[in-house]
Amino acid sequence: MDGFFGWALLDRATGKIAGSKNISATNSTESMIKVWLVSDYLRRATERGEKPSADRLAQASTAIRDSDDDAAQSLYVAGGGDPVVTRMIAICGLTDTKIGRSGWWSYTQMSPRDAVRLGDCVKNGTAAGPQWTGWVLNEMARVRGTTADKDQHEKSGGGRWGIIDGLPDEIVKQGVGIKNGWTRIGADGMWHLNCLAVADDWVLAVMTRYPIEYGLDYGANVCASVARQLVTQTPETKG
Repeated sequence: MDGFFGWALLDRATGKIAGSKNISATNSTESMIKVWLVSDYLRRATERGEKPSADRLAQASTAIRDSDDDAAQSLYVAGGGDPVVTRMIAICGLTDTKIGRSGWWSYTQMSPRDAVRLGDCVKNGTAAGPQWTGWVLNEMARVRGTTADKDQHEKSGGGRWGIIDGLPDEIVKQGVGIKNGWTRIGADGMWHLNCLAVADDWVLAVMTRYPIEYGLDYGANVCASVARQLVTQTPETKG
């Protein structure tokens, strides 16, 4: 494809990561990183002995479910800005990730293998801590909205598409958390679109850049296609 395409699949039983040859190459995270912004805020609140306010929890929820930029930005600022990203790199053991532009979480540069490490960091409880991990995963399972224009807005958007569409129903029903990131970048004329999905047995990430004229559905279909090829067996039928 024109632009960039990379993927990684982490086996949670063994910790092994498989993926594309460019598994260490990076793309801007866009909204995919919001799951960390939320997790980091909640974990640190617990460490301080604080209970997040109802307003903060509402921000955390809509940042994940509706990919709300303003809510995510508020949590990012509350966490200190750039240190939010440097904590993610250190706490989740990321090796390729760097701050792309100071003060901008969406410009964070991350590789496919670091994306699945981030997903596992959320799933295993490290990111949000024991008190909030279940809550974060529940929000990820309830991401809503489609790629349709009616669901896409200037600072939020429907994000229930991509990997989730390529999974068998029986796996989705077991509970799969997702967080996609997608932005039309005028500077390079590309969609920067990433898909992250977290299940009990695995974590899958697909990261892309492609010409704007291809549309949002193109990237969503790329993510679904990768999932379809990689995650086809139910736990009962794995050999």
